[in-house]
Amino acid sequence: SAALGFSFPLSGRAVFNSTYTTKDVIKTNLINWLLTNKGERVMRPTFGANLRDFIGEGINAGTDLAIEERIRNNISIEFPEITVKGVSFDNQPDNNTINLFVNYLIRNIGAEDQINIAIQ
Repeated sequence: SAALGFSFPLSGRAVFNSTYTTKDVIKTNLINWLLTNKGERVMRPTFGANLRDFIGEGINAGTDLAIEERIRNNISIEFPEITVKGVSFDNQPDNNTINLFVNYLIRNIGAEDQINIAIQ
């Protein structure tokens, strides 16, 4: 079978670990989108969630609401096959770290998954 993409983090025996399932590809692409700011991607200047914008503003409940709103409003544009089921946080304001959990449903295959990323 042909690989559909690469997984993150770039580790393992090969620098690029091939991904073979739709679920893995969507998870990798979603993580990439969340960790990217607009303008960072060559040829795709509008790709990215711009979440690092929130780091300098002080991390509080308002930050969580703004991040959740940004994710929910923009994810359907980049990932129309995904329905966000929930966004939750386990932040570390003392370390200036946003710890984000996104639960989602991949509608066309009926699979649920979760990602967890830390933004510093």
